Amino acid sequence: MQKTNDSLKGFPGPYSSYVFKTIGNKGILKLVPSKRKAKFVSIITYCDKKILESFNAKLDGTISKSQKGKGWGYDPIFIPKNSRKTFAEVDHKNKLSHRFKALKKFSNWYLHKLESNGR
Repeated sequence: MQKTNDSLKGFPGPYSSYVFKTIGNKGILKLVPSKRKAKFVSIITYCDKKILESFNAKLDGTISKSQKGKGWGYDPIFIPKNSRKTFAEVDHKNKLSHRFKALKKFSNWYLHKLESNGR
């Protein structure tokens, strides 16, 4: 999984946890230029002896100018596309979530795999 800020050319990417622990949302807000495009990306990969499958989902949005709401990680500064609220303020976060969408793709595929194998 990775979180990227398009206006920062993909930063923090796979280093999002380290960056959050080091500079936090206040630091990210200081780094973001006037173009505030960002996205969350989740990838779930399944691997066994014969199969390698990946399932990804993304959530486009923008970085707010200030922290709003209480939430985990970057939620207080990330505004999902077509929303005026940050992820921390949104009631239906799980329906929008990139993690949920990737997990749903995986679970649908896996259940179909089990059914087709007669389990």
